[in-house]
Amino acid sequence: MFLKNIEQVIHVELPKRKKNRLTEYDYSTPSAYFITVCTGNRKNLFWKDVGAIIDRPKNVPLTNLGVIAQGSIEEISKHYPAISVDHYVIMPNHIHLLLQCYPHTSALYTGNGTLLRPKCGSWHVLARLSADLYVLCRRLDSNVRYAPVYIHSFRLYTPQKLQQGKYETVGCVPDRLRWLRHSKGLTQDAVAEQVGMSPGAYRALEAGDTQSIPLGTLKRLADCHGVPMEDLLDEFHQFLYDGQAYRIRAYRVSLGLGKKSFARACGIPIRSLQAWESGRKVISRKSWERHFKGRA
Repeated sequence: MFLKNIEQVIHVELPKRKKNRLTEYDYSTPSAYFITVCTGNRKNLFWKDVGAIIDRPKNVPLTNLGVIAQGSIEEISKHYPAISVDHYVIMPNHIHLLLQCYPHTSALYTGNGTLLRPKCGSWHVLARLSADLYVLCRRLDSNVRYAPVYIHSFRLYTPQKLQQGKYETVGCVPDRLRWLRHSKGLTQDAVAEQVGMSPGAYRALEAGDTQSIPLGTLKRLADCHGVPMEDLLDEFHQFLYDGQAYRIRAYRVSLGLGKKSFARACGIPIRSLQAWESGRKVISRKSWERHFKGRA
């Protein structure tokens, strides 16, 4: 009976995990490597007072564990002379590192064992080939060096509100924009640059502080995220882009009222009504909610 129980323990199936290495790639090759290290259960261990932060602010106060992690990163080259840390970022529950590995040969060492590293600049993104594949470049002495970077797995820090459902269940447009941006690992500034907006204007979109979004901007946002433009239209914007003038006029005609009678009945200044129906002025969200929401 005892042996049988031991056999059951030995042959128990372990959970299958996704491989975190490319099967055909030689990881001993000198190159640049992008590495992400996550905390257990994605606990926020490295920042103080994380709160509801979406993007990484400047001068974040680190916890004691964050300070230990930072010190360990900065000492990597002391323990492993053939490795240098080009860049690193400490987030609340994960760390990103860009490591440069040099050939470990005796020709690169001086008489006292010090590694001779070539003079080189920082890595920069030259091209983005896909959502996971990038080409980096840097100056190496008098030459230019290129290196591919493949993000094999990336556990994105996403606000809890956006983790609770799939994209189809996210109702309001600002939350959909945040969901789409985080799914691609982009910052607000990066999206603003891609769609030709100022960072402040894009932040206002995600905060829901923009009364109406121009059609061209919505189309560029949809193209940027690879979704139909209709996904970014709430009821108010659907009213605008179906034809504000047409829908207001059709609603008025359905009631059998002229412009003056309709304006008087709804408490709308006649000049505002004329401007809306002619398309000279875009109706505000507040006026639409008061007079036309659920009617026109």
